[in-house]
Order: sequence, then C-alpha cells, then structure tokens
Amino acid sequence: MFVQGSVKPWQLCILSLPPWLRYKPEFIICLAIIPNQLKLKQAKKFYDFAAAYEMNDLQLYGVGGVKVLMYGTSLDTPGRRELLCMQSVQSYNPCPICMHSWQPGHSALCYGGFRRFLSVQHPWRAKTFRVGQVVYEFRDVEMRPPPIYRNDILVNLALVRVTTSRPFLGHKALPLLHNWVGADWGRTMPDWMHDLKCVTEMLLKCWVGYGSQGFYSSWGSNDRRHREDCRTYDIFKDFVGGAPPPWRLKKTEVKLMDERVKSMWWPHYCDKLVWKGHSFWSRTDRIWKSKHKLFCLLSILPTCLRGFAKASHLALLHIADALTQLNGACMSV
Repeated sequence: MFVQGSVKPWQLCILSLPPWLRYKPEFIICLAIIPNQLKLKQAKKFYDFAAAYEMNDLQLYGVGGVKVLMYGTSLDTPGRRELLCMQSVQSYNPCPICMHSWQPGHSALCYGGFRRFLSVQHPWRAKTFRVGQVVYEFRDVEMRPPPIYRNDILVNLALVRVTTSRPFLGHKALPLLHNWVGADWGRTMPDWMHDLKCVTEMLLKCWVGYGSQGFYSSWGSNDRRHREDCRTYDIFKDFVGGAPPPWRLKKTEVKLMDERVKSMWWPHYCDKLVWKGHSFWSRTDRIWKSKHKLFCLLSILPTCLRGFAKASHLALLHIADALTQLNGACMSV
C-alpha cells in the first residue's frame, strides 16, 4: 500500500575514501528511513534502536577494527529543532548554541537585537544612540551580560525541569540523539541557509509592509501591535502619533526599488529575480528559493536601498559585511 508523505533517509558514506569510490553502493551504508510524520516519542524509539544496534557499535568497535566516528546534526533549522527536541525558532529561547533569549512585548515577542553580545560599556547598549546621522532606539538599556553557551551539562540540567506540557529554556524533551555515544551538544551547528532566508523575509516585510501578494500578505495587523509596543516603551514617538514606521518605505519608494532591480543586468547562469515586469519587491515568488533570498540579502539589497531607510540600510551594510567576511569572501565594489 502506498502511503503519501515524507521520509527522512539516513545514508552514511566513508569520506576518507576518494570521491570516485565513496558514493558507490558497496561503500555506502543505508541505515534507516524514518517517516517524517513521527514526532518526539514516536520518532525517538527509531533513533534509540539505531543507537543500540548500529550507531554505538560503529562508534565503539567499528567495522573490521576500523572505528567509524558517528554523530548526528542537521543543517536545516526545522530539522535541527526536531532532532534537538527544542521549541520553535520563534520562541523566547530560539538559539541552540547559547542561552540568548528574547524579551516579552506588549502582545508578543520583542526582537531587540543582539546588543547583549557587545562589551558591557559599549555605547550601543544604550536605549537611544546615534551612528553618524542615524539614530537608533530600543525598548530599554541592555543590561544583560553576554549569554552563556549551551553544553551537555547545562542541557541535561534543563531537561530535568522539562514536563510533557511545559518546556524549559527552549527544551521540550530528550534530544532524539540522546543515546548516541558520538553525539554531543557542542556539535550542534547553526544553519546559514534557513537563518538568512528568514532574515531576508522579515526585512522585506518591514520595508514593504502589508501587501496583497506572497509573504507580504501575512503582515496584517503587525503595525498596530508594534505601535502599542512603541507607546509602552516610549520610543519612535512620531510612529506612536500615527506616522508610518521610520523603517517603512513609501509606496512610491517601493516602486523605485522595483525599477532598480528590474534595470539590473544579470550574469550568465544566474537565476533572474525578475520576470514578467515584477521583482521581489512586488511579487515574492521571484525569490522562491532560499539561494535567491541569500543573494538578495547579501548582494542586491545593500546597493538597491542606497539613499532610503537609512537606519536599517546602515545596519544591513554592517551585517552583510560581517557575514561576507565570516564566509571567507570579500566585497566586490
């Protein structure tokens, strides 16, 4: 009987072999195929079975005396969250690497940036500060120290407090790889692709606001809720008084951004983010792939926004520069 749905295949290959050998069937171990619909306790029994009968044996004894060091992770944010049995990335404790937490707003989470990673006396920890001609405002002075990193000891202590109905510090249950000898929390890696994809969508929503198409249509009543937060924390007084948010582009400016992208010359073998007279500024299906959104964030938006939304544009330049250097690349001017 055919059952419609998704599966999670596990395929192990020996990377120490040359490429022309490592992907041949005789050198690949096909370990398991786990139905994607299984969650938490239902899925964990499959991972525990693999640990007891395959993975730990490979880790401790190997094949023919050659040990195979095994550990599990995922470079996919939703998949990593499931493997680690953590809350959604929109929760108060979204980070699998450290204990950074968001703050409660008037009716939802308040994403106040990562200023707590700055030195204690850094001027950007103030509630209001100026960078050149641009003024930035936050809900409060950032007094929290830099967050500590999650490790096996801290995670195990947090898991003691977890109940079936109440997560603790972002954890909901034992990680699916809890019984794997080779798995530890320090090997949990951030996901460059999904994280930057989500950042791109959120930034475009802030600049464009509500629209009738794509992910712009989900903006809904966010402006009203943000205005209530700004009133509560006494920031952006013009916005509280009824003016558009200072980070929002006017409709005419959005059309200008659209024209700027449409006037670009696209390199050979590069996916065009424009067709049928629309770019991603008006039709979000022009960046339906994650790689489109990364290209948009790191290459197009830093130049496209020149002269507009100055505060968020300046912040984007710093972010794009840092991520480019972190990726071992350089800026092309």
